[in-house]
Amino acid sequence: MEINTIISDQSGIASNTGNLGNVYLRLGEYQKAIEHYEKSSQLSTEIGDRSGIARNNGNLGNAYLNLGDYQKAIEHHEKGLQISTEIGDGWGVASTNSNLGSAYFRLGAYQKAIEYYEKGLQISTEIGDSSGMASSIGNLGNAYRSLGQYQKAIEYCKKGLKIRTEIGDRLGIANKNSNLGSAYLTLGEYEKAIIYYETGLQISTEIGDRPGTASDTGNLGNAYRNSAKYQKAIECYKKNLQISTEIGPQSAIAGDNSNLGNAYSNIGVYQKAIE
Repeated sequence: MEINTIISDQSGIASNTGNLGNVYLRLGEYQKAIEHYEKSSQLSTEIGDRSGIARNNGNLGNAYLNLGDYQKAIEHHEKGLQISTEIGDGWGVASTNSNLGSAYFRLGAYQKAIEYYEKGLQISTEIGDSSGMASSIGNLGNAYRSLGQYQKAIEYCKKGLKIRTEIGDRLGIANKNSNLGSAYLTLGEYEKAIIYYETGLQISTEIGDRPGTASDTGNLGNAYRNSAKYQKAIECYKKNLQISTEIGPQSAIAGDNSNLGNAYSNIGVYQKAIE
C-alpha cells in the first residue's frame, strides 16, 4: 500500500484496503474486515468509483453475514445490487443475487433464497462465469437440502463440485465437499458424510480458511457422534470450540459447547456434560 499512498492513487488505495479486508474475512477477523471495507467504500465514494462502492457493499454484506447480522447483510447486498444493476455490471448482479440468497437462507426463508440463487445462476450462465455458476448451483443444493429434498440437493452439490474442480477453486471444492457431507449426514449415510467432511476439512486447513475449518471440524464431529464414535466426536468438538472461541460468533461458541456436552452425555461423563 505504501507505493500507492506516495503517488496518491486513491483508486489503488481503495482497492488494496478492500483486499486487506478480504484477508481478514478469510481469517475470521470480521470486525477488522468491516473496518477495511468501510474505509475502502469511503475512498471509492470520494473518487466516484461506483463499481468499488458496489463491491464494498457486497463485502460488507458477507462480513455481517458471518457475524450473524443478517438484516445488515441484506441492507448492504441490496445497496450493492442496485448499483451493480445501474452500471450494468453483470458479474456484480449475479454475485449479489447469490449473496442475498445466502442471507435469506440463514434466516430460514428457503424459497426466497432459491429465487435469488436461480437469478444468480441465470446471469452467471449468460455471462459465462463458471465460478458464479458453481456458487449458485451449490447454494441451490443447500436450499433444497433444508427443504428436505435431499437427492435434488446432492445432484446440485455434485454439479457445483465438478465445476469448482475444473476451474481449480480450492475454497469452492472444500465448501462443496462439506455440503455433500451435510446432505449424506441428513440421509443417515454417515460414512459417506465423514469422507466428504474430511476432504473439505483437509483443504480448508491447507488454504488457511479458519471459518471453513471450524465448520468442517464441527460437522465431522456430528458425523462421528451419529456413528457412535463418541471419542472422535469429542476431539472434533474441542478443536471446533477452540477455533470458534478465537473467531466467533457467540452463537457458534454456544453450539459447540452444547455439542461437546451431548457427546460427553453419550459416554456417561455427566459432570463434564454439565460443565
